[in-house]
Amino acid sequence: MKKTFAEIFCSHRALPPDRFAPVLLRETYYPHAAAFATLVRLLSPVGFSLDHELVRGVGLISRRDQLAGVLTDFRIDSRNRGLLRSRLRLRVSTRRMQRIVYDLMPAEAGEKPPAGASVSPTPPAVSHKP
Repeated sequence: MKKTFAEIFCSHRALPPDRFAPVLLRETYYPHAAAFATLVRLLSPVGFSLDHELVRGVGLISRRDQLAGVLTDFRIDSRNRGLLRSRLRLRVSTRRMQRIVYDLMPAEAGEKPPAGASVSPTPPAVSHKP
């Protein structure tokens, strides 16, 4: 059976499973969001619930191609509307999340890179004719 992303992440970082969500959240928040996370949690306990749901969903994937659906659901969720989450970006960065998943999770055979991803070009074959 394939490993989940949470298992891969924890193995790579030598973390116990219960540290998966807090560490991944910290690494994927926008820098200013991480600084305000405690304050927002005090003012609005459900303020970051959508981010926690995203981390749980990402933790369950066992193939990189499953990430797109999880991120799309997060992006279109109506709870992402509003001043704090959309304008001030007090939330998880989906680009950071995608980068971490793609760095740690192996690609499937024939898998295409995600749309908009920067992929280093393959150098052209060099012909050595005498």
